Amino acid sequence: MTIKPKRSSINTVIAVCLLLIMSGRGSAQLSNIDNTYKWAWGSNIGWVNFNSAHGGVWVYDDHLEGYAYSESIGWIRMGTHTGGGPHTYANTAKDNYGVNRDENGRFSGYAWSTNAGWVNFNPTHGQVSLEPGTGCLLGYAWCESVGWIHFKYAGPSVYYSVQTASVLLSLTVFLQGPYNVAAINPEMTTNLAGQIPINSPYADGLTANSIPDGTTDWIYLELRSTADGAAIWGQSFLLKSDGTVSDPTAFVMQSSAHGDDANIELESHALSKSSVSSLEALTLHGVPAGDYFIIIRHRNHLAVMSATAQALSSSLATYDFTTGLDKYYGGDTALLESGVYGMFAGDPNCSSGINATDYMTVKNQNGNSGYYNEDCNLSGGVNATDYMVIKPNSGKTCQVQ
Repeated sequence: MTIKPKRSSINTVIAVCLLLIMSGRGSAQLSNIDNTYKWAWGSNIGWVNFNSAHGGVWVYDDHLEGYAYSESIGWIRMGTHTGGGPHTYANTAKDNYGVNRDENGRFSGYAWSTNAGWVNFNPTHGQVSLEPGTGCLLGYAWCESVGWIHFKYAGPSVYYSVQTASVLLSLTVFLQGPYNVAAINPEMTTNLAGQIPINSPYADGLTANSIPDGTTDWIYLELRSTADGAAIWGQSFLLKSDGTVSDPTAFVMQSSAHGDDANIELESHALSKSSVSSLEALTLHGVPAGDYFIIIRHRNHLAVMSATAQALSSSLATYDFTTGLDKYYGGDTALLESGVYGMFAGDPNCSSGINATDYMTVKNQNGNSGYYNEDCNLSGGVNATDYMVIKPNSGKTCQVQ
């Protein structure tokens, strides 16, 4: 069975107002922790709620923000920073403490409770980490006054965990550079087979379990709450030759460090290691249900964004960039063939515009073979054909602000 602890109560309206001011989020969502799987457990303090009615914790790529709540010790603040964006806590003074997250999902640093003191997320004989395949927080944090706080337990009759919220999305997009107009069905080439790196070339450096057959390249997916706002979430994905975006970690089997947590999880839609054709439903961990603009980036194509915000939730949503200009913010993109659209190729220097500097970038790598940004048609080498990709798109600019 699943334990459903009672909801926490707030002592006074004043406390609520102060918390909202300190969190810096106002009326925005206070947490990207799941509404059900939000409970950690301390033997000496009981349940700790990471998504309470008047607070909540937000898991970012490199840090935590917000507040967890315990009936026994009150609010536990994850760090002094508010407002999201990249941030690393120094943990050297009262105005720069907080919990950091590294590229492997491991947490370190300190949270603070006025009534219990410091909570260490990387103590001796413990550490809290984020499991990439499930979005679950695993392991133990330590507080000198109250002892261990445990983030996940999967027993025969009791289950609790802290898990990031998630939404489901299926995406289709084409890149102009490798698009194969001679194919019977709309598709891109896979000429980079054997050259695509196991680690994403984008900022998150995500490691794929493998690069399956039929993969064209890596892309980077972002979500925004507003058309001109900062990204609230982003992750690397693999792009199949048929335009389907697939999860590079879907085949990864994760196990926890503690015996009582031991479990093996496999994404239910990952059916084959030799093909990515079954990987269409993406689980975006750390994204609460809401309306988001969808952005696709590629290392030598102009980024694109959905024409409008899309409602994302635990029910599968689909978005197909290939079917018309009306799918693109700004209404301008490459016509690949009749009725088929894709991202403009020819921006190897990632300047968000295609111009003479891109010619020079290609010229400097001309003749090289391998995985290069200057290989605008993804042929596996930099040569005169890449100039021909750039030429018809010269003067085009990215519609994503």
